[in-house]
Amino acid sequence: MPIIPMVVWGGQRVLTVDKRYSLKRGKAISILVGEPLVPAEGAKAGRVMLDLHTRMIALLEEVQGDYPQQPSGPDDTWWLPRHLGGTAPTQELAEELENAVLAARRAKATRKTERRSAGNT
Repeated sequence: MPIIPMVVWGGQRVLTVDKRYSLKRGKAISILVGEPLVPAEGAKAGRVMLDLHTRMIALLEEVQGDYPQQPSGPDDTWWLPRHLGGTAPTQELAEELENAVLAARRAKATRKTERRSAGNT
């Protein structure tokens, strides 16, 4: 069964983790589909995933290089990674931010459950 590598670039400008979103026209979203990856018979999953990852990194670099739009100014670099001159968070920082959001959601759900339980006694 072939695996089709695919990357999307520009979607981060439409909907973001911190809920900035804009459905206005004019923001390019590029999708690049790579050559099918057909794992060899008996190939180890880790090796296949590494090959897929390598292919997707190459596709991402290509789609970023060909992206038709640039930031409109210094305050519009939030969507570009640092290596492309932007101010988007690093992978490590993004994981920390995501974990903080998830922890806050869990805490809110716990408080809600506790309030419901207190109201039923």
